Amino acid sequence: MAAQTGTVELGVGELRALIELERCVGALVRDKAVPVQPYPAIVTKLVKLLRDPDYRMDALVQLIAKDQGVAASVLRYANAASWGAGGRVGTLPAAIMRLGSAAIQRIVLATTLGAENKLGGPLIALRRRVWRDSVLAAYLAESLARSRGLDPDETFIAGLLHDIGKLAAVSAFELAIERIGSPVLDMETWWSVIERHHVEMGVALAGHWHLPKSLMSVIANHHTRSNEGARGSVMGLIQAVDMVVELAEYHPSLSLDLLLDTPLTAPERLAVMDLLPGLASQVAALENPGGNVKPSLVSVPDVAISAPFRRVNVEAKVVSPKVDPLTFTHIGPLGIIAVAPQPLVAGQLHQLHIQPAEGEPLDLWATPYAITDAAVPHVHLLKPFVVDGATHARYLTWVKHGP
Repeated sequence: MAAQTGTVELGVGELRALIELERCVGALVRDKAVPVQPYPAIVTKLVKLLRDPDYRMDALVQLIAKDQGVAASVLRYANAASWGAGGRVGTLPAAIMRLGSAAIQRIVLATTLGAENKLGGPLIALRRRVWRDSVLAAYLAESLARSRGLDPDETFIAGLLHDIGKLAAVSAFELAIERIGSPVLDMETWWSVIERHHVEMGVALAGHWHLPKSLMSVIANHHTRSNEGARGSVMGLIQAVDMVVELAEYHPSLSLDLLLDTPLTAPERLAVMDLLPGLASQVAALENPGGNVKPSLVSVPDVAISAPFRRVNVEAKVVSPKVDPLTFTHIGPLGIIAVAPQPLVAGQLHQLHIQPAEGEPLDLWATPYAITDAAVPHVHLLKPFVVDGATHARYLTWVKHGP
C-alpha cells in the first residue's frame, strides 16, 4: 500500500512518519515553541540611514562593515559578472560606490534573509532552494515592474518576502526532526509539505515583523486567483514570476514555448529569456557560503537520475565556490553525475567550467545533491540552473553525441 504526496509515491512507514512530523510542527506552532526570527536589525538601520538626505558615505560603509556576511556579499555582488565591465573592486567603499544605495538595500535584505543557510541542517537543500527561488523572483519582479507601471523597489521586496513562510516552515520542521526524527524523503515530498504550511507561517511572521498591509496581502494571497492578481498589480506580477521560477527548477534552460503558459506578455517573455542566465551569478553572489555537509534528509531528485545518461570521463573546474576539480562520470539532459574531492553543500550554486576532449568549453551554474548510496565517496548529482539557450543547445549535443 502506498500514498501519493506531490508527485511521489510514499510507503506506509514514510507516510506515518510524515503525519507525525506535521502533528509535531502543529503542536510546536500552537505552543509558540518555534523561534521567531526578528526582522534583521541591519535592514532597519540601513533604511533609517538612507532616508536621511544628508547621510554620509562613511556612515554607510561603517554600517555594512559591521556585518561580515553582508560586507562579503556586497563585495561579491559588485564583482559579479553583471558588474564586471568596470574591473574588479577590492574595498567596501569602492563596491558601495559601484552599486549605489538602492542595490545595497536589496543586497542587505537578501543576504540577511538567507543568513541561516550557513548554519546548515538536515533540510539545507530545501532551505537553499526556498531562498534561491525568492531571490530569483525578486530580481525578475524588479526587472519587469516598470513595464507594468509598478514600483521596482516595492516589487523586489514583495518577490523576496512573499514566500517567507517557507523559510519559517523549514525551520519548524527541522525543530520537529530534532525531537522525533524523520526518514529521508525526496525534494518534491518535502516541497509539498512546506507548501501546505507556508502561507499561515508567512502571515504570522509578517505580523511579527509589522510589515506593511500591502505586503502582508501578497504573502497571504499570492496563491489565490482574484482581482488583486490583475496584470497592473504587484500581486499579479508576483504570481507571474512564481510560475517562471517553478519552470526554472525543472528545466535547465527556459524557452519561449515553456513560457507561453505564464501570464506574461510576449515582450516580457523575451525579457525573461534575456534576464535569467545573467541572474544566476547575481543570486550566487548573495548566497551565504558554507553550511554543513552532514547526511541530508532530502534525497536526490529521481527525475534527473532517471534521464538517459552517457558515460564520460571529463574533469571540470569549479570556478565558484573554490573547489578542486570534479570528475564527471555520467551526463544526461537534466543532470551530471560527478565525483568531488570532498562533500559539496547541497543546493548551493556552483559555477562550472567544462572542457570536453574536443570542442568549445561549457560554462554553467549547477546545484549539487549528494548520492549517498554510491560505491565511492563524494558522488553528486549536479543540476544545471538557468542555462542560456545557446549553451544549453551545445550541452545537449554533448550529452547525445559527444563534443
